[in-house]
Amino acid sequence: MFGLIKQLAKLITIAKNIPALLLLLPKLLKENNETKTLEISVDIAKVVSLPQIAKYVGDIQDRAQDSIGSENEFHEYLLEQIENNEDLSTSEKTLETRNEVSRHTDKLQKISSDTLSSIEEVTEDVAQQRAVQIDPAIRTALAPLTMAVGIPEGIQWLTRIVSGLGNIPVVDAATAEAAFNSDINSAESAEGADGGYPVGSTIVDKEVLLTFSRTEDPAFEYDDNGVAVSKLTFFVKDDVKENPKYNLTLKSYGVNFPSNQKDRITYNIKDDGQINVFWRYASIDTNISQPRFDSSITFSVGADKINRRRFRPDGTTRARNTFVIPIRFASTYPEQ
Repeated sequence: MFGLIKQLAKLITIAKNIPALLLLLPKLLKENNETKTLEISVDIAKVVSLPQIAKYVGDIQDRAQDSIGSENEFHEYLLEQIENNEDLSTSEKTLETRNEVSRHTDKLQKISSDTLSSIEEVTEDVAQQRAVQIDPAIRTALAPLTMAVGIPEGIQWLTRIVSGLGNIPVVDAATAEAAFNSDINSAESAEGADGGYPVGSTIVDKEVLLTFSRTEDPAFEYDDNGVAVSKLTFFVKDDVKENPKYNLTLKSYGVNFPSNQKDRITYNIKDDGQINVFWRYASIDTNISQPRFDSSITFSVGADKINRRRFRPDGTTRARNTFVIPIRFASTYPEQ
């Protein structure tokens, strides 16, 4: 259920352009003819089922590659047979070769078409089954909206709900998502690798680098004693190669991030995949040593990940993950 709420956070993020919700609201109220669930339940199911869908798609693509490989070998064999057939004239060989090329092209197109159809079918089937499972929870969560009178009241309800989570003013998509994820992480039990809490994308894929937090609610903020958090620790736990060539990049600062605060942040990643992010306080400026603002920072971590493939030698794929760290120095500032 917590994972579902996190996906809702991405779908119902309140940015400055609230009228964009007009595109989302009809799906909150309309039922799907096939599943008899809300349309929004099907959309959410497609997102939360991505790990399962990705596995099935990977199997389908592997089988397709095997079929293509077999067909290519058979094609080469037939061309060789035509070329070595002494009973055929040159013109007959040309005709037979042309026919075989046409057959081979049609076969490859058939494999491609069947693969796409299988992927579409499994995506729809998995999503529809998941939609039926999660629809009751979605309907319960959206009950206040369905009882609202008219679109404006619905927007006001969503605004109150989203803005209230995490006590963070929702000013942009990154900050809103960070607020949602932090709020939910604080309520759910530890999960993931070594008791860690997943950050960023949790999709199991060769291009996604699974990354976790050491704490359930990673944020730069003031604790209950009024002391500002000065260090956050994350770690990579994935199928990386022996020398994964880790890199860590600070991609962006959130809205309202003061320019004179940016050099407070330092960070590094160790050879074992441990990520350290520090907030430094060495300053005589009280506005810096005791910051008082809410925003976020976004990091990207990359590494060489083993790409395990059936019936073929393992390769390497550059995998990445992006995660947002909320900054809650204003909303947690100690009372004087």
